Amino acid sequence: MTLRDRISALFTSAAPVSPLYEAEGLAGEVLRALGRVIDPELELDIVSLGLVRGLAVQDGVVELRMTLTTPGCPVADQLIGEATEVLEALGYEARLTLELDPPWTPGHISEEGRRRLGAPRG
Repeated sequence: MTLRDRISALFTSAAPVSPLYEAEGLAGEVLRALGRVIDPELELDIVSLGLVRGLAVQDGVVELRMTLTTPGCPVADQLIGEATEVLEALGYEARLTLELDPPWTPGHISEEGRRRLGAPRG
């Protein structure tokens, strides 16, 4: 069973966390750009996965709070590096903070992400 299969199997009927990916203005622009950062194991972007916990855009700086699907995520460096590259390509200084508490759960995945993973709706 692949990691993608295991994540899909973990879904419950709990509603997902509020959809940051629907933000408008500069935050929306940044989130759409971060949507190009794909977790290679789940083949889903970090925004849809719910790995972005929050962001602030001010004076040319993006402060991004994100998490990982597991504390020992084997692609953590890749995801953090790609997120930083995307922000810098937009002309922002990237300040990333990694938050592992509370832990990520499949309930953090957006409805669109759930659909793409073939999981039941929340």
